[in-house]
Amino acid sequence: MASGVVAMLLAGWPGVGSDFGGVIAFVPGIAVTALLVAGRKVSLLKLAGFCVLGGVAVSVIAVLDHLRPPAAQTHLGRFVGMVLDGTFLPMIARKLGAMLNTLLSPNLMPIVMAGLIFLIFAVLRPGKVSAGVVPLAFERLPMLRAGLLGALASGVVGMLVNDSGTAVLSMVVALAVPLVLHAGVRLPELAGQEEEPPGDTVGERVATKI
Repeated sequence: MASGVVAMLLAGWPGVGSDFGGVIAFVPGIAVTALLVAGRKVSLLKLAGFCVLGGVAVSVIAVLDHLRPPAAQTHLGRFVGMVLDGTFLPMIARKLGAMLNTLLSPNLMPIVMAGLIFLIFAVLRPGKVSAGVVPLAFERLPMLRAGLLGALASGVVGMLVNDSGTAVLSMVVALAVPLVLHAGVRLPELAGQEEEPPGDTVGERVATKI
């Protein structure tokens, strides 16, 4: 979790990441993962609260950036200045338009939605994805499910608060889908190794039957 907090600070810190939407997206993802690891339930109300907390966190960073000399400010600090003088609405409209355009992309959006549906299905109905493999992966790797849900939360929120839109969620899907598929391929092999008694080779089993 500490590494997630560090990544969030690096994503939003002026001169490093300076990413406004990145901080807002990181906070709910980290919080969802932490709650699930602790065995707590996640609700839409809690998720909304985490998004607000992310907005507060990036606002604090932006204000601190605005307090620096104008020549040293990043776009975070300059945005605070635009809010103060009332000229921020055109920029918000421009970024919102860019995000909505990505949602309407006929090339990217169908692929992202297919991957997203697969991941949601794998998390909520793991037994239907394969013959018990994904539930076994979640059982033996408890952080896997928590991390997947946290990543999905960050991906969806990040898509909505960044002008990159669908591209943000596509990166999450591109990482999470192969991870689930790898668990589905690797876990049966590991399970078979654990269930097979020591010394119980194929040759010994054949000899016993004979």
